[in-house]
Amino acid sequence: MGLFTLAARGNGAVVFVAADEKAREAKVKTGKRVNDTVEILEGLNAGDAVILAGNTRLSDGAEIAIVPPAAN
Repeated sequence: MGLFTLAARGNGAVVFVAADEKAREAKVKTGKRVNDTVEILEGLNAGDAVILAGNTRLSDGAEIAIVPPAAN
């Protein structure tokens, strides 16, 4: 996962996942860091929709709009 998706909280890190048009904070345990990526060891489930942009302005429970990827 890209380092830019992580947000520092207290003594740990979180990512934001999209759930029911709201941003939900997910505390994660990180592992190895290589260049601009970080391994996530705990805290996410398969299929979680991780928010990749704008996460520095988010808070838990904030309303979000899911934007589909641009067509090529």
